Amino acid sequence: MCGIAGFWSRKTSEVSSADREFALLKAMTDAIKNRGPDAEGHWLENKIGLGHRRLSIVDVSASGAQPMLSANGRWRIVFNGEIYNHLRLRDELKGEYSFKGTSDTETLLAAIDAWGLKIALQKSAGMFAFALWDQEKKELTLARDRLGIKPLYFSQSDEGLFFSSELSSFFAMRSFGFEFESNRKAVKELLEYSYVRGTHSLLEDVHKLAPGHFLKISQSTKTLEAYWELPVGENQERNFGDSLSEFESVFAHAAKEHLMSDVPLGLFLSGGIDSSFICTLLQKNMGVALNTFSVGFSESSHNEAPEARKLAKYLGTSHHEIDIREKDILDLVGEIPNAFSEAFADISQLPSLLLSKFASQSVKVALAGDGGDELFWGYSRYAQLIKLNKILKLLPSFAKSALHTETVIKIASNLLNRYPEEIESALKTNSFLDLHKWSLKQTRVLDRWWKNDREDAPTMNLQSLQTGQGNYENLLLWLEQQTYLVDDLLVKTDRATMHYSIEGRVPFLDHRVVEAAAKVPFEYKFKNRETKFLLKEILRKHLPPEFIDRPKRGFGAPTASWLRQALKPWACELITSDEEIWDELLDNKFVLQTWNEFQEGKHCRLASFFWNLLVFIQW
Repeated sequence: MCGIAGFWSRKTSEVSSADREFALLKAMTDAIKNRGPDAEGHWLENKIGLGHRRLSIVDVSASGAQPMLSANGRWRIVFNGEIYNHLRLRDELKGEYSFKGTSDTETLLAAIDAWGLKIALQKSAGMFAFALWDQEKKELTLARDRLGIKPLYFSQSDEGLFFSSELSSFFAMRSFGFEFESNRKAVKELLEYSYVRGTHSLLEDVHKLAPGHFLKISQSTKTLEAYWELPVGENQERNFGDSLSEFESVFAHAAKEHLMSDVPLGLFLSGGIDSSFICTLLQKNMGVALNTFSVGFSESSHNEAPEARKLAKYLGTSHHEIDIREKDILDLVGEIPNAFSEAFADISQLPSLLLSKFASQSVKVALAGDGGDELFWGYSRYAQLIKLNKILKLLPSFAKSALHTETVIKIASNLLNRYPEEIESALKTNSFLDLHKWSLKQTRVLDRWWKNDREDAPTMNLQSLQTGQGNYENLLLWLEQQTYLVDDLLVKTDRATMHYSIEGRVPFLDHRVVEAAAKVPFEYKFKNRETKFLLKEILRKHLPPEFIDRPKRGFGAPTASWLRQALKPWACELITSDEEIWDELLDNKFVLQTWNEFQEGKHCRLASFFWNLLVFIQW
């Protein structure tokens, strides 16, 4: 795991001297030092700059240093991530290549040279983002893993092409005369969703490379190409026993490969099904106790630490636990802009930061359970959304219009515990995609909060879905995997772990596991009103019922109580001292009035919006 940054400069004046370019390259990599504190490397030639910050995980010797040159001198790479099956790839390449070290980066370079970029990517199983320079064709390629586990930002202009693992490198470029304006549309999205969706960012003209794609650039051409497509769940009939054994086999194999490391490794154990699933299958296959880490809350509604502790004791892991205290909250909130160089406002980022900091004292690699919910129907809101979609589809357009009466909307508002404006907004949706977008808004900010000149958020660029493929349940999971999973959960895990120089790994999102999960019929994911049915049935082979038959809590945080208690002084000072930052977007008089009412105990459901706003102001 590392951080990468670099450029292909188009400047030809004296201003772009080699000394200046090297200083720029070093500033860009220094800005992401937390991603790789063990070593740094730079290569600069003919206005091509590749920079690397190293977190040594596999092959910690000098032979794993980057930027790395291929054996034949054609390819040079800076790589962030892991190729979990690289030893198998080496076996295929043994007759053609003699390897100097044991790093997966060296394996990838040989694979690209032997099979070409696209085939090498398709053969590789892992999480990664990298930049590759082809000396022969004079081409620069950026590539990102299939699920978007590892980040990669880029910007192309008359100045050239610039890239980095994080936005902080682009902020560092400002000292060299580069200007990046805030993306007004993306700010609106942050305030509504708690994160920035899709391939755009909070900076104008800075984009994220789409998951499962590579971008190839030469002096005259620019090509964006997909090398993998996210599968939509299948509907064919399959035997439950076959589905169970096949998925368990694929997952166990992939999870075992995720143990590849030359440094201490652990697991974030929440006590929920996903992390329990990983812990159970791995612990039974390991010869030594697995290090597990949990965080506890004083609020019982959010505290899964007791369950995690019991499971760790039952499985015999080496368990470590920390409670989040008021002082921790105050300390961590100040770290958010440093950890998340692109503003991000899922409040579970605070316990994630604390857990990562705590684990970093013992390990350099931590496995996490991200992805289980999105693969196996883990949220109650899924069923609610499907029901709402069925109701709306049954209503003809004139009926929807008729429902737009104050009385009907008020009744629906009370029944569904939503603001009237939210009900009205749902009635206006014209497709399942629109309805899903509506459901993802963490705050569903009221239209009257926005200034009249507000702009709509950018449009999502989702992979195409063939007509008639899948059903609404499978389509919903497919949408979640491209939106909430990649833009919220994976961002949180990557930035929180990397802020404390830990490599976070997510076995559920190995593409082989994702493909195997897509083959599981939906009736085995949600059965008898039970979520994650197949995962739980696998666990029943290894664990007693008390570890499985428990209500889901999720890795959240008590947002409202924190903003009204521990974080109140910080929040009140911030929201009243920097009104001009957000005054262009929102009606600040109305927002401040509602904030005061929130502090009096009203508007509990607006806690997420206020957290989003506070994070943006601080950013």
